[in-house]
This record gives sequence, structure tokens and C-alpha cells, in this order.
Amino acid sequence: MVSNDCIMFACNTCKSKKKKGPSLKDISSKLDLVFSRLGATDERFEHIKNGIHSLEATLDMKIDQKIEDKMKSTSQINIQEQVSQCFRECKERDRRRASFMIFNLSDTQSNDENAKREDWERVELILEGINVTASITNLAKVGKKGDGTRPLRVTTETESQQRKIIQNSWKVKNLTNYENVAFAPDRTRQQREERKELVAQLRDRRANGEDDLIERKNKPRLIRDPVPLTALECRVANKNPTVIAITKAFPKHSTSTILHQEFLIKNYNLIWNGDSPNKHRGICIYIREGIQYSVVEDAQYHIFKESIWLKLRSDSREELLLGVIYRSPTADIGEQENNALPMTTLNRAATEPSHTRL
Repeated sequence: MVSNDCIMFACNTCKSKKKKGPSLKDISSKLDLVFSRLGATDERFEHIKNGIHSLEATLDMKIDQKIEDKMKSTSQINIQEQVSQCFRECKERDRRRASFMIFNLSDTQSNDENAKREDWERVELILEGINVTASITNLAKVGKKGDGTRPLRVTTETESQQRKIIQNSWKVKNLTNYENVAFAPDRTRQQREERKELVAQLRDRRANGEDDLIERKNKPRLIRDPVPLTALECRVANKNPTVIAITKAFPKHSTSTILHQEFLIKNYNLIWNGDSPNKHRGICIYIREGIQYSVVEDAQYHIFKESIWLKLRSDSREELLLGVIYRSPTADIGEQENNALPMTTLNRAATEPSHTRL
């Protein structure tokens, strides 16, 4: 019961003691104090919560910065490594420029010293057989004995000698006892991997019907690429020339049949040596229709492996002797096609009375 703003407990014990309870005002004051403290606690919790959020944001920012710094450091290390690797690759390629590899050259049964001398003699015999003069400075088998036929690395005196050997290496198939021997540049590991990918690409494309692909300058290119002829036709349309003479008309070491109609240009007559047994790189002459001409069969003009000679007749009855000659830049001085021979032939042609111009 409530009496005089006080709470009195009605139990027998409290009645006997006649003890007066707290007033409503005291209880209200205490409750206010409790609620005040609870509000302060909430504010403190909110402050702590905000502090935690701020700490999390700071930590996230520092972690992101650490990750970014690490990535920059790793990227810089990768760039430095790539530069160093590129430098090492260039240096290694430069070291191998004067070397080449010979494959399928059987190992000798002699001891190491005698085997090296025998290999040296066999390499010199092969070079003589493919008509190449070169100075060998070193050679060595690559790999361990017992691993089958090991390739032979041969080093020449100059890069130009190595290049000439590679250019003429196809002739080795005509040498007795060396028909299966193959030559290749001394490639680095990276070059071998790149070539492996190229060979796989060529194999896949040929399997898909592109039979006229060859490897040239480390790229798969068409043997009969229509672009050069298209470009020539554009120039012809712009210039309208009377005569067009072309050397190196065919791909080098091409095994595909090249047809006469593939070289035809509208409004021009084509004279070529594509069906000649002496054809190598090929010669073409285009004569504009309406121009009278005849092929010169005189043997004195055909002293070269590849040449075409024509006589052209003008409206004024003058005759022009036209000769187109291809001489390989790698031809030996000692061959019949030496440097003095062209001048001798031209002097003879210039004094020939059967034509008025050369």
C-alpha cells in the first residue's frame, strides 16, 4: 500500500517492524540516474563503434597500399628480369651467328680426339660437295654418347660463311652417303621453341587444306602469294610500260608447280623460262600487245644459266636487242659466270650489226 508518498510492504514482517519504504521520488530519481548512465554508455559504445570503423578503414588503406607497393616492386623486378633476359638472349644469338648444326651425321667409333678429326674431315668433304668455301674454327658433338646420333655444332670464321653454307645446304641431298644429312642455324632455346610453334602452325594449316604454305623468314607465307602480282598490275595500270623485265620471279627452292597462267597480265604477252630445265629463280619479260618481238636463240647470248634475249621492232623499223640475265649473288668467281663475262657479252651484243639498239 501507498501512504504519504511512501511504499509500505504489507507482509507481516514489515508490518511488525513498521519500517518505512523509499518514496516514489527517490525511486524516480534513481531510475533517472540509471537511464542517464545507460545513455552515457550508449554514447560510449557509439564512440567505440565509430573508432572501430575508423580503424578498419585505416587498416584497409594501409593493406591496399602495402599490396600496391608490393605489386610495383614485383612489376619492377619482372621488368628488370625481362630486360636482363632479353639482353642475354641477344648476346647468345650473337655468339651463335657464325655457327650451324648438322643432323643425322653418324658418330664415329674412334676415341674423342680421332673422332673430332674424322668429323672435321667429313664436314670439309660435305662443304666441298656443296661448292662452299669456308674456314672452320671449331666443331663439337652436342649431347651425351649413347643418346643416338648426336647433332654436330660447327663454327665458321665469319657469319657470311655460315649464311652461305645454310643457303647451299639443300645440295647435300645429292651427295653419296650424306643424303639424309640436314643443316640448320645454331638456334638458342627461345628460337627453337618459336620454331616448334611455327612448325605446329604450318602442320595444322596444311591439314586444313592450305597445301601451298612454306616457311620463309620465320613466318608461314604462301608460295604463290597474289599480292606481288596485284601490286605489279596496279603499277602497270598507272604507268602503261612497253616492256617489263623481272628476275627472281619464283620462290627459292620451291617444290610446287608454278603455272604459266598464274603470271599473266591483261594486254601483255609473257615470255618466261618457267618450263626450262635450267630454271632456278626464274625470269619474266612482259611485252605490251601490239609490239613486235622475237626470241633470240643465238647460243652466244645464252652462256648464262638463266637469261632471255629478245629482238623488238619499232614502227620505224629499228630493232632493239633486249637481254634479261639472272646471276646469283652467291655464284663463285671461278664459275663460268664470272664478273668479266657479262661485259664481254654486252660488248659483243653492242657491236652486232643485226640490231640498231641494245
